[in-house]
Amino acid sequence: MIETLGPTAELLGTDLVVDDALRETDAQWLVHDEFVATVARLFAVPTMSPARGWERSCDAGARLLAAIGRQGESSPGGDVVVCSGGRALTSLLVSLAVVTPEQAFAYWQTIGMPDLAVLDLLASGTQAVVRHFAESV
Repeated sequence: MIETLGPTAELLGTDLVVDDALRETDAQWLVHDEFVATVARLFAVPTMSPARGWERSCDAGARLLAAIGRQGESSPGGDVVVCSGGRALTSLLVSLAVVTPEQAFAYWQTIGMPDLAVLDLLASGTQAVVRHFAESV
Protein backbone atom coordinates (compact mmCIF):
# COMPACT_ATOMS: atom_id res chain seq x y z
CA MET A 1 0.00 0.00 0.00
CA ILE A 2 2.98 2.32 0.51
CA GLU A 3 3.61 2.14 -3.24
CA THR A 4 0.03 3.31 -3.83
CA LEU A 5 -0.17 6.15 -1.32
CA GLY A 6 3.49 7.20 -1.07
CA PRO A 7 3.67 9.29 -4.27
CA THR A 8 0.41 11.06 -3.37
CA ALA A 9 1.64 11.91 0.13
CA GLU A 10 4.88 13.22 -1.33
CA LEU A 11 3.03 15.34 -3.88
CA LEU A 12 0.83 16.80 -1.13
CA GLY A 13 3.81 17.38 1.16
CA THR A 14 2.29 15.35 3.97
CA ASP A 15 3.57 12.59 6.18
CA LEU A 16 2.93 8.97 5.35
CA VAL A 17 2.19 6.93 8.46
CA VAL A 18 2.05 3.14 8.22
CA ASP A 19 -0.45 1.77 10.74
CA ASP A 20 -0.87 -2.01 10.84
CA ALA A 21 -4.42 -1.53 12.15
CA LEU A 22 -5.37 -0.19 8.71
CA ARG A 23 -4.38 -3.40 6.92
CA GLU A 24 -6.68 -5.55 4.80
CA THR A 25 -8.81 -8.13 6.62
CA ASP A 26 -6.94 -11.16 7.88
CA ALA A 27 -7.69 -14.08 5.57
CA GLN A 28 -6.29 -17.33 4.24
CA TRP A 29 -5.62 -17.75 0.53
CA LEU A 30 -8.41 -19.46 -1.41
CA VAL A 31 -9.00 -20.26 -5.09
CA HIS A 32 -11.13 -17.67 -6.89
CA ASP A 33 -14.62 -19.18 -6.63
CA GLU A 34 -14.11 -20.20 -3.01
CA PHE A 35 -12.64 -16.76 -2.24
CA VAL A 36 -15.64 -14.92 -3.70
CA ALA A 37 -18.10 -17.17 -1.83
CA THR A 38 -16.18 -16.59 1.40
CA VAL A 39 -16.22 -12.82 0.90
CA ALA A 40 -20.00 -13.03 0.39
CA ARG A 41 -20.27 -14.82 3.77
CA LEU A 42 -17.91 -12.27 5.37
CA PHE A 43 -20.39 -9.49 4.70
CA ALA A 44 -23.63 -11.48 5.02
CA VAL A 45 -22.97 -12.19 8.71
CA PRO A 46 -20.44 -9.58 9.93
CA THR A 47 -20.30 -11.09 13.43
CA MET A 48 -19.12 -14.52 12.22
CA SER A 49 -15.83 -15.56 10.68
CA PRO A 50 -16.65 -16.77 7.15
CA ALA A 51 -13.84 -19.36 7.12
CA ARG A 52 -10.96 -20.65 9.20
CA GLY A 53 -8.29 -17.97 9.55
CA TRP A 54 -10.57 -15.16 8.40
CA GLU A 55 -11.21 -12.08 10.50
CA ARG A 56 -14.82 -11.12 11.18
CA SER A 57 -16.08 -8.10 9.25
CA CYS A 58 -17.25 -6.39 12.46
CA ASP A 59 -13.75 -6.73 13.95
CA ALA A 60 -12.09 -5.32 10.84
CA GLY A 61 -14.49 -2.37 10.76
CA ALA A 62 -13.92 -1.59 14.44
CA ARG A 63 -10.14 -1.92 13.97
CA LEU A 64 -10.11 0.55 11.08
CA LEU A 65 -12.43 3.02 12.82
CA ALA A 66 -10.24 3.04 15.96
CA ALA A 67 -7.08 3.52 13.88
CA ILE A 68 -8.63 6.34 11.86
CA GLY A 69 -9.69 8.00 15.12
CA ARG A 70 -6.15 7.75 16.52
CA GLN A 71 -4.64 9.10 13.32
CA GLY A 72 -7.19 11.92 13.17
CA GLU A 73 -6.36 13.03 16.71
CA SER A 74 -2.69 13.43 15.81
CA SER A 75 -3.28 14.94 12.36
CA PRO A 76 -3.38 18.70 11.83
CA GLY A 77 -6.97 19.50 10.91
CA GLY A 78 -8.02 15.91 11.63
CA ASP A 79 -7.78 14.87 7.97
CA VAL A 80 -6.69 11.30 7.33
CA VAL A 81 -6.19 9.49 4.03
CA VAL A 82 -6.46 5.72 4.37
CA CYS A 83 -5.11 3.20 1.94
CA SER A 84 -6.26 -0.34 2.59
CA GLY A 85 -7.93 -3.30 0.94
CA GLY A 86 -11.49 -3.50 -0.31
CA ARG A 87 -12.72 -6.02 2.27
CA ALA A 88 -11.41 -3.91 5.16
CA LEU A 89 -12.81 -0.67 3.76
CA THR A 90 -16.20 -2.23 3.03
CA SER A 91 -16.20 -3.62 6.58
CA LEU A 92 -15.55 -0.09 7.82
CA LEU A 93 -18.53 1.22 5.85
CA VAL A 94 -20.73 -1.55 7.28
CA SER A 95 -19.60 -0.74 10.82
CA LEU A 96 -20.48 2.93 10.19
CA ALA A 97 -23.93 1.88 8.86
CA VAL A 98 -23.12 3.58 5.54
CA VAL A 99 -23.58 0.23 3.79
CA THR A 100 -25.83 -2.54 5.16
CA PRO A 101 -24.59 -6.12 5.48
CA GLU A 102 -27.11 -7.00 2.74
CA GLN A 103 -25.55 -4.41 0.39
CA ALA A 104 -21.91 -5.02 1.34
CA PHE A 105 -21.00 -7.87 -1.02
CA ALA A 106 -22.42 -6.09 -4.08
CA TYR A 107 -20.73 -2.87 -2.92
CA TRP A 108 -17.39 -4.67 -2.53
CA GLN A 109 -17.72 -6.02 -6.09
CA THR A 110 -17.90 -2.44 -7.47
CA ILE A 111 -14.53 -1.43 -6.05
CA GLY A 112 -11.93 -0.98 -8.76
CA MET A 113 -8.16 -1.29 -8.53
CA PRO A 114 -7.29 1.40 -7.56
CA ASP A 115 -10.40 3.20 -6.37
CA LEU A 116 -11.37 6.02 -4.07
CA ALA A 117 -14.09 6.74 -1.55
CA VAL A 118 -14.35 9.92 0.50
CA LEU A 119 -15.98 9.95 3.94
CA ASP A 120 -16.61 12.84 6.27
CA LEU A 121 -16.48 11.50 9.84
CA LEU A 122 -17.82 14.31 11.98
CA ALA A 123 -16.89 14.95 15.60
CA SER A 124 -20.57 14.44 16.49
CA GLY A 125 -20.15 10.77 15.58
CA THR A 126 -22.13 11.07 12.37
CA GLN A 127 -20.71 10.39 8.96
CA ALA A 128 -21.42 11.24 5.38
CA VAL A 129 -20.16 9.65 2.22
CA VAL A 130 -18.87 12.39 -0.04
CA ARG A 131 -17.96 9.93 -2.80
CA HIS A 132 -18.61 6.19 -2.97
CA PHE A 133 -16.25 3.70 -4.59
CA ALA A 134 -16.83 3.27 -8.32
CA GLU A 135 -18.30 6.77 -8.78
CA SER A 136 -16.73 8.83 -11.53
CA VAL A 137 -14.35 11.50 -10.37
